[in-house]
Amino acid sequence: MVDISRVHDRVDVGEGCIDAVLRHQGEAPHIAVMNLSRTGAAFMADEPIGDVPQRAELCMRPAGDAEWVTCPCELRYILGENRPDGAPAWLHGVRFVEVSEQVEAFIDRMLAAA
Repeated sequence: MVDISRVHDRVDVGEGCIDAVLRHQGEAPHIAVMNLSRTGAAFMADEPIGDVPQRAELCMRPAGDAEWVTCPCELRYILGENRPDGAPAWLHGVRFVEVSEQVEAFIDRMLAAA
């Protein structure tokens, strides 16, 4: 496992740059990743997913790529918001709890592209 004990700034990622789902209690809804760091991520979903501090798996890939990476995470916050068109949305924050070398390489690639 990779040491993730250092604090890292979050970087906004462009909408649609990352395909992602959050696996939680047998469900895997698609989500929109908003920002990413070495220690966590924030994403929008149509509905609240889980409860703080439940564990889940964040599955991500660059848009259009075939290979997914999976990172165990812990829900840190869930906030109700509105999208620009007024539709409800839920902002979620997660903290990565185990970062493999594969996930670290993915994060480095996405941060470099941002």
